[in-house]
Amino acid sequence: ELAKSTLNGYRKILEGHLYPEIDDKPMPSLNYLRLSGLLSGEWSKKTRNNILICIRKPFDIAHIDGLIEINPAARLRYMRVQVPPPDPFEPHEVEAIISELETRYGPQPANYAGVGFFVGARPSEQIAFRWDDIAWKVKMLRIERAKVLQEEKGTKTSQARDHELTGSALLDLERNLVHGADGETRRREEPSRR
Repeated sequence: ELAKSTLNGYRKILEGHLYPEIDDKPMPSLNYLRLSGLLSGEWSKKTRNNILICIRKPFDIAHIDGLIEINPAARLRYMRVQVPPPDPFEPHEVEAIISELETRYGPQPANYAGVGFFVGARPSEQIAFRWDDIAWKVKMLRIERAKVLQEEKGTKTSQARDHELTGSALLDLERNLVHGADGETRRREEPSRR
């Protein structure tokens, strides 16, 4: 099953690019040349590959079901996408960012960003953190869910993982303990599931 954010991306491709170009043309009238033309444009490789997914899938299904004899999309190729290596902030840059956040928006956003920097969670994972995910006595944070477009789901890697809470991350979490929705402290010495 595809994630809500993935489906949303495909919908935007279909409605914004493919439907206006293809309109209601019958499949047999859409040849390889016409379909490859839909991939031309100033797209990143990843976006081009997502467009190709939206082009290929209906033709693959129609071919398997015997609705078309030849699949003109079968020879359209995906582009290799090389992901650049991480380029983390230097410690002095992290401190400058957190300091500026605190100056502009107050301590709570600065603490939140500090946890993100020092734990190394993806933004979607950090959004889904719960106080019960913290084992305070052993100073560990379990990451086992993410939240994207208001939908909670598993992590990108489908693996739960534990992160040791360093001094800075631990301090930022402790500073935010009093900022629960009802103003009550959320700290639990013995999280129920750990």
